[in-house]
Amino acid sequence: MNPRGLRPAFLIVAICLLPACSSTNAPGSAVTLLVTNATCTTEECTPLKIHGFVPKFAVPGQPKWGFLDVGAANSALTCLTLPHSDTLTLTGPDDYITWTVVDPIILTAVDLDYTLRGRTTEFVPADAPGWAVSFGGPSPAQPLALLNACMP
Repeated sequence: MNPRGLRPAFLIVAICLLPACSSTNAPGSAVTLLVTNATCTTEECTPLKIHGFVPKFAVPGQPKWGFLDVGAANSALTCLTLPHSDTLTLTGPDDYITWTVVDPIILTAVDLDYTLRGRTTEFVPADAPGWAVSFGGPSPAQPLALLNACMP
């Protein structure tokens, strides 16, 4: 059989599979979060702790703000990097659930007293290199996909 005869068939298969494998964000790339702290006035900001509520971790005892610690937003604009993965151990070393950036998440913001200051809708972080969200204002926090990641 002529190896040249295989090339067109291989190319057609490869081209057909490409869209199924493509992703907005390269595997292993850091996903960033540009947080607007809408509690800020000209004089001060209410410090916010940003957490992730992972639907995959739907177990009794998960607080309404979630188990995943993302970072703090102590100024008007903060760039955070989402962890690439997190593991929840349930009862022992072999009983665990792992979340990665290809899984859905809901971001939450709490103040120092753990009063909920905002919650996003569910989204998949790996769908974009960066996201923007505003917490602490009158509007619900909706994640907005960014073409470029912010610089932490």
